[in-house]
Amino acid sequence: ATQAEESVSFSGGGFSDNFPTPDYQKAAVSAYLNSGNADLPATSFFNSTGRGYPDVSALGTNFQIYYPSAPGGSSIWGPVSGTSCASPTFAAIITRINLERKNAGKPSLGFLNPTIYKLGRVGQDVTAGQSLDKDCFGIFNIKGFPAITGWDAVSGLGTPDYQFLSQNL
Repeated sequence: ATQAEESVSFSGGGFSDNFPTPDYQKAAVSAYLNSGNADLPATSFFNSTGRGYPDVSALGTNFQIYYPSAPGGSSIWGPVSGTSCASPTFAAIITRINLERKNAGKPSLGFLNPTIYKLGRVGQDVTAGQSLDKDCFGIFNIKGFPAITGWDAVSGLGTPDYQFLSQNL
């Protein structure tokens, strides 16, 4: 059995003040905002008509990378964290699927968002965890957005599962 994934408390997900919710995302955002989840922040704290983000999530903490020329001239493996790890992971999966499509005589996927929102997920749905806003002193944690079933403003459509995406894209 697959262990449930939990979102990180420092997720930067939320809603844009500059861009409206795109048509392909409206049903997912509406379902989230109308989920009846009591842990959503007060609507005065975010723009409920803005574009929701993230679209997807991926491993981004303690991601093991290889340093071929570490300080001192040695080569080592070591952990890093952040979107600089998660984004290339998802991009690599989509690149591999595009290669499979090309080899099968099919076109590349192009702009992916409308397609993945129609699928409703990208693999593992992250349903546990909540973002937090910590004050300067680390005393007052203000609840941010909770992860729930389906799209949410902390983990998007979840984390990628190559087999699921390959079969459905």
